[in-house]
Amino acid sequence: MAVSNPSPSQAEGGNAVALRHPAPANGQRKVFILDTNILLVDPAAVDNFEEHVVVVSMTVMEELDGLKRRSSTEYEARQAITRILDLATRHRPGEPAQLRAGGTFILDAHEVARSDARGFDLTLDKPDNRLLALAMHYKKDPAYPDRVVIVSNDAAVRIKAHALGIASEEYEAVNYRSRLDELYREPTLVDLPPEQWEAWNAGKEVELPANGWIDEPALVRLDGSDTHPGYIRGGTIHPYGGLTDTLVRPLNQQQELALQVLNDQRARVVALVGQAGTGKTILALAAAVEQKLLGGTPGKVYIFRPNDQLADDIGFLPGRLDEKFSPYKRAIRDAYEVIQESMAGSKKGKRLQDFDSLTSDQGGGRMPILPINFIRGSTLHNSLIIIDEAQNFTPHQMKTLLTRAGRNTRIIITGDPDQIDNRFLSRRSCGLTHVIGKMQGREIFACVNLTQGERSDIATLAAELL
Repeated sequence: MAVSNPSPSQAEGGNAVALRHPAPANGQRKVFILDTNILLVDPAAVDNFEEHVVVVSMTVMEELDGLKRRSSTEYEARQAITRILDLATRHRPGEPAQLRAGGTFILDAHEVARSDARGFDLTLDKPDNRLLALAMHYKKDPAYPDRVVIVSNDAAVRIKAHALGIASEEYEAVNYRSRLDELYREPTLVDLPPEQWEAWNAGKEVELPANGWIDEPALVRLDGSDTHPGYIRGGTIHPYGGLTDTLVRPLNQQQELALQVLNDQRARVVALVGQAGTGKTILALAAAVEQKLLGGTPGKVYIFRPNDQLADDIGFLPGRLDEKFSPYKRAIRDAYEVIQESMAGSKKGKRLQDFDSLTSDQGGGRMPILPINFIRGSTLHNSLIIIDEAQNFTPHQMKTLLTRAGRNTRIIITGDPDQIDNRFLSRRSCGLTHVIGKMQGREIFACVNLTQGERSDIATLAAELL
C-alpha cells in the first residue's frame, strides 16, 4: 500500500511518484489528516502510514455515518467505521491508539474554532473547510511544525490546502509496479527485421531480444508497414490466426487486436480501455453475443453497470428493478442496435432477440443488465460477464464482481479512467486502475488500450480537447 509524498506544489498537479513514507528520523513524525474519500477507497487506510500520526475528524465520521446508508458506498463506509471503532474504544476519549505499523491514531472530536482559520476566507459550515481548519490547528502545535499533511483525492481540497500553506497528498490504494501512464498506454509495438518477418508471416512465433517484455497483446510491424495483431508470452511474440465472419468489422488495427483478444479463450479476464468513441462497449457486446447468444453454449451474458449519474440525481424511479434500471441501459441498447443492423446483412441466418426481453432479469432474459447491489453471494457459472464503465466502481466493488465468476466464465471489463462520475474516486484510486495494476502480466489477463476514436470526428475532437 502506498501514498505519494509530494510538496504542496507537486500535490496540486497530482503527478507525483507514489512512494512509501520512510520511518521518521529523530522522532519527527508527521500528522496525516484523512479526508472521507480516502476511507471509501481503502477502509483500512489508517494502518498504512507507518510510524506517523493519523487523524480522523468528527466531520469525517459524520460523513461516513451518512454514506453507510448509500448502496454504492455502504460496504466501504461500514468497514471504515468498524476499524475506527476498534481503535477509538481501546482508550479513554481523546487518547491516541497504537496502530499496527507503529504509528498512532487520533479520533479528534474537538470543535474547530474560527481562530484556526483566522485571516483566511474559509466558511466553516463546509466539511472540507473544517478539515482544512483542523489541519491549521495541528500546524500551530509546536510538536508538529511543518509536518501536517492532508490526504485527499479531492483536487479542490488539495488546491485549497496549497493556498493555505498546508502540504497535501493524493492517496494511492495500490503500490503498482508501473505508473499510471504506463498502465494506460497504446498497445506495445514490435518492429521485426525482414529476416524474422518471413517466419512471422508463416504463422511462427519469433523470439524477442531481452528487454523485460510483459506478457500482453501487441502489434507487430515490418519496416513501417501495416501492423498485425499478436501476443507476447515469455519473451516471444506469437501471431493470432485470421479473423473471419465477426459480428462487427474492426475499423483500425487496435480494434482488430481487441477482437483477437476477445476471441482468445485463454484470456479469461479482458480489459478494454479507451476514451469515448473508441469502440469498447460495442466490441465487448459483439463478442458476448457471438460467443454466448449465437454460439449455443449454456449460460448467460451478465452486464453490470454503475449507478452513478453524470448530472444531478433525477429522483425516485418507480417500478420494478428492470424499470428502475432502464435509464442506465441506454448505452448498451445503442450498441446492441448497431449489432442488430450488422446481423441483418450477415450470413449467419440468425436473428437476435429484441433488447427488452433479452435484458429482462425477471423475465428470464439471457443478457440481464444489472446494478451490483444484489450480487453478493452469487456464483455465475458458464457465463460471460461484462463490467461496463468500470472506472466508476471502487476497488472493492470490482473485487466483488470478479469473485462471482464460476466455472467456464469469462469477464470483459470496459472503462475510461478520464471519465469518472463517482466523486469519491480518482484516476489513481478507481476500480479499473486497481484491476489492471494488479493483474497486468498474469497469464489469464489481457488489456488493450484503444486510443483511436471511431464514433465521429466531433466525438474524437471533443474527447481530446474538452
